[in-house]
Amino acid sequence: MTGAFRPGDVLARRYRLVDLLVESGSGRFWRAHDVVLDRHVALHTIAADDARSQALLDAARASTAVADRRLLRVLDAAVDGDVCYVVNEWGSGVSLDILVGGGQVLAPRHAAWVVAQVADSVARAHAAGIGHGRLAPENVLVDQHGQVRVIGMCVDAALHGVAYDRTSTDVTDLAGLLYCALTASWAGASRSDVRAAPVDHGHVLRPRRVRAGVPRPLDQLCDLVLHPHADTRGRLDVTAAGIAERLTEFVGDEAGLPDSLVATLPPVRERFPTSLPPVPEIPARPDPPAPVPADETPTASTTAVADLPTEAALPAYDDDGDTGTGTGTGAGGASSGGPSPSRARPKEPRARP
Repeated sequence: MTGAFRPGDVLARRYRLVDLLVESGSGRFWRAHDVVLDRHVALHTIAADDARSQALLDAARASTAVADRRLLRVLDAAVDGDVCYVVNEWGSGVSLDILVGGGQVLAPRHAAWVVAQVADSVARAHAAGIGHGRLAPENVLVDQHGQVRVIGMCVDAALHGVAYDRTSTDVTDLAGLLYCALTASWAGASRSDVRAAPVDHGHVLRPRRVRAGVPRPLDQLCDLVLHPHADTRGRLDVTAAGIAERLTEFVGDEAGLPDSLVATLPPVRERFPTSLPPVPEIPARPDPPAPVPADETPTASTTAVADLPTEAALPAYDDDGDTGTGTGTGAGGASSGGPSPSRARPKEPRARP
């Protein structure tokens, strides 16, 4: 079962589990290290006998139909023993739900540019016959260079047991992402932990009624997509491509926008957690100790140490975080210096654990 895995375990003889980032009903989400290609990856696991396992593998294969730099790609998907897993490209940054978590909002041009990037990427997927399926704020990431990355194409929907081929859901969620960036509340079709948008008589309030200063074109776009009416038919191309075009027109010259967006990001390490935290470099393994010559006679102190628990008797943990060539064991540890003084009083041998 997936619950039996711990950091340090290796899945499919290739992916060493490093950190368990999320554990929920939709499975487990790990930061892992690909020991073959020496790179960090994101890894989702569910039980192989889970009812979603085949749909998850199908979604992983379907996601490869579109190539776009903004999508965090699926790298591998398979069943290994009793575990079904999907491996994704690793991405670092701040997700939209974190950006608006304290009630902060993005500047209108930043909001429009971020959602335009997502919409253009999703439009390419729609042209290839697939959809994202769950364009929640948690699945939109702004990296350290101000570039937008989309998480979980097809795969996240399959993990949550929803269809990923409904383009209408993606379109509604795109308007929800714009609404979220402008008001710090969520009005999309997919589930999100961002607070829900305020409603009046069964209708989501327009962004301008929630937050002052929202430009009229962006307010109108949200309203037309979230509240389609017969009298608005023909006024808007209600597709991902149409939304991307309208937002790009609003943004105009985007030169300098990524850099200015980075300047507004919160200091992640000091104030907020991230969905995908920065990854430290993995230190190299220390060189093995030099072999002891065969004719060297063991000293009395070496014999005493042999009665202590050895590393072979301890649980095996990954040595990835070691910073030296040995670990201290406190009062019970052996020193690397010379033999004990010859007149030292012999100690009673310790019982083996």
